[in-house]
Amino acid sequence: MKSDILIIGAGVSGLAAAADLSRRGLKVSLLEARDRTGGRILSLRPSGWDRAVELGAEFIHGGNPELSRVLKQAGIKKHRLEISMWWSEQGRLEQRQDFWPLIERIVDRVPARDRGWSFAEFLRRQPRLSASERRLAGNYVGSFNGGPIGRISAHALRADGAGAKNDDFLPDKPYRSVVDELERQCRAQGVELYLRAPATQVRWRAGAATVSFHQDGQAKPRELSARTVLVTLPLGVLRANRMKFSPALTAKRKLIAQLGWGRVVRVVLRFRPGFWSAPFLPRQIARQKGKHFGFVNAPGEAMPVWWALHPPAPILTGWAGGEIADPLLELRPAALLRQAVRSLAKIFSVRESELGRWLADWRTHDWQHDPFTLGAYSFAAAGCDDGPKRLAQPVQNTLFFAGEATADDLGTVHGALASGVRAAKEIRKALAKR
Repeated sequence: MKSDILIIGAGVSGLAAAADLSRRGLKVSLLEARDRTGGRILSLRPSGWDRAVELGAEFIHGGNPELSRVLKQAGIKKHRLEISMWWSEQGRLEQRQDFWPLIERIVDRVPARDRGWSFAEFLRRQPRLSASERRLAGNYVGSFNGGPIGRISAHALRADGAGAKNDDFLPDKPYRSVVDELERQCRAQGVELYLRAPATQVRWRAGAATVSFHQDGQAKPRELSARTVLVTLPLGVLRANRMKFSPALTAKRKLIAQLGWGRVVRVVLRFRPGFWSAPFLPRQIARQKGKHFGFVNAPGEAMPVWWALHPPAPILTGWAGGEIADPLLELRPAALLRQAVRSLAKIFSVRESELGRWLADWRTHDWQHDPFTLGAYSFAAAGCDDGPKRLAQPVQNTLFFAGEATADDLGTVHGALASGVRAAKEIRKALAKR
């Protein structure tokens, strides 16, 4: 039996759309290339860890009604982060009380009218900013967005305050719980879910489409047909053109090449109990057992951003985003770990061997070389601020698009969720007219 809707990609956008459409009595098929749902949400619970390790999405950056509804359905509470910011440079580690006010002050100078400037170009036009202010702002914007500041839209940063004006939260359960709730709804409502089923081609005409996919690695493709198709693939996969459209979507392909697509490296280190009392830690951090560690920014280090948000758990996350991540992306796991430990040792002004003795375990995930992601998340590209909305536009009321790259809030779980709900509404409207 032909489906009403065939959704490609079972991340939160695809799951949200499937749950919405199936709840309204429509027949939905959902294809997912991985052996799990959730996409770039990846929560692990390795042996020896007393909490989930988040290797994908971790934070709730603001939020929206769509996410709030799912959190409530899943019984998840969110806790506001009171984030302290530290700055490490030339062997000095100091708390920066002015970090967020400085970011706000800088991005508020961006002209209200979009002039197509990148953030790097905007900074060049600000002679009154000191070298240290430029370095702080550039380091933060590149890391946060996962892209080169020469491509990141200054106008988009002004619109959202570069994230400085958002309230940030952490869920009190693993982020995977959001995925589990959406998947539960889909299965309860009869969504036909195919795992290990990467789509390779969409043949379409107005009002109908057929999707080819390989189930469980089989050489011979299978096919499913539907009245409409919703594509929720990550931008990196769309850029690689691994799924063909026939007829081709020439305008979409040109647009996809222009959009901002970030790259990041993240490592999560677990240290031995008692780490927060280690003699090399700054006194005010050790005295409070890491309670106000927050975030550390260390420009110039191979892995320049670190955070610890669950003290007294001795877990620190290292992060490199944008161009800074490029050298790390080519390293084997053991070499990546050495670079991470080396960066953290410099921040704490301790020998690598001493810090290494405290290390108990670590985890990472290579999203850049993950064949079903090929990168991290989207950012607003200079001169293409309307790109996400253009990518989201349906084609002949037959092909629809969702995912965080089409969202109002790029690079966020709540943006991906909202995009799935938006696309579901568009599909319902299109089918009602037939």
